Amino acid sequence: MHTVRIEHRIECTPARHWELYLDEDFTRMLLTEGLGFSQPIIETLRDDDSEHWRNMEVEPQLDLPPRIQKFIKGKMGYKEKGRFDKNKEKFFLEHTTAALGNKLHLSGDFVVVPLGEHACRREATIRVDVRVFGIGSLIERAIERNIHKGWNNSAQFMNSWLSQQTQAST
Repeated sequence: MHTVRIEHRIECTPARHWELYLDEDFTRMLLTEGLGFSQPIIETLRDDDSEHWRNMEVEPQLDLPPRIQKFIKGKMGYKEKGRFDKNKEKFFLEHTTAALGNKLHLSGDFVVVPLGEHACRREATIRVDVRVFGIGSLIERAIERNIHKGWNNSAQFMNSWLSQQTQAST
């Protein structure tokens, strides 16, 4: 099992971050324009005073070694079950992949902490556990690289988008 820890500075308040992150239209734009995913399916299941639940089905562009591509034989789409606890201001996620099913368990959570008046730091912990004899650790390392790449790209996209919005409003 690998545990991936990721931190990024986002140029907005925590409240603005969560507003954007939980918005279906912004999330769709982030996934397609920022990360190059195929058309995602995003469904908000519940949004009340204490929690926001959403599910997504996505098809990311992954960079996998040929040995893993040969083993997987197809696309590496996944379904995400996500829950934002509004009281703790913490997002929880769990992924199920089409290709590996119950042989891969990916879960995690993240928080956003303030950095001054107009910025925050997104702190994520993602756990990856692959149970495939002989190449499980190789798959875990490849997934870890893709997680870092995706979260880095999402932070860059978000900051660029926020900067454009600020410039447009001045």
